Amino acid sequence: MRSKCVITFYSTYEALHAEKVLEIENLEFELVPVPRRFSSDCGISLQFECRDKERILTILKEHDVEIRKVFFG
Repeated sequence: MRSKCVITFYSTYEALHAEKVLEIENLEFELVPVPRRFSSDCGISLQFECRDKERILTILKEHDVEIRKVFFG
């Protein structure tokens, strides 16, 4: 089984910004509700294979996407 990582954001806008940026790069990811074990807040998070973590974080930084926290699976 492959491990999943999750990124949370400060706003829905940032989550949707991340989605647009990563779709252009043809990376596999999924926008999902923030898992309860990470936060009781409502919101959208980005879930992806941990093997893509460095590439995804680099791309998001290059496009000024503000992330709240990264959880490693």
